[in-house]
Amino acid sequence: MENKSQLFVNANNKPFIDNFMERHYEKLAQKFRAHDNKINSRGNSSMDILHDTILALYRAPDNFESQKEADECIHAKFRGIAQVPKAPKLRPVEAPLI
Repeated sequence: MENKSQLFVNANNKPFIDNFMERHYEKLAQKFRAHDNKINSRGNSSMDILHDTILALYRAPDNFESQKEADECIHAKFRGIAQVPKAPKLRPVEAPLI
C-alpha cells in the first residue's frame, strides 16, 4: 500500500535542487531571517515562505536539463520573492479652494 503522507518529488530535479541548496541555503536563510519578525496576513513568516518555496521547487513538474539551467531558474525564483515592491511616490494634494 502506498504511503499517502509522502510528498511527490520530481526525481529528475532533486539532484539539481539538492546541489543548489547545499551551496546557497545559508545565504538565503540569512536574508529571509532578516525579515522573520514580520508575519503576513496568512500567518506565514519569511522563513515559512522560504521553506514553502523550496518544497515547491522539489515538486515542480518541469524538468531541468542541467545544473546551470536549474541554478538560473532557482535564482530567478528567489529574486522574485526577495524583491520588495517600492512604495509609490506620492504627489502633494492641492487643497480645494473654498
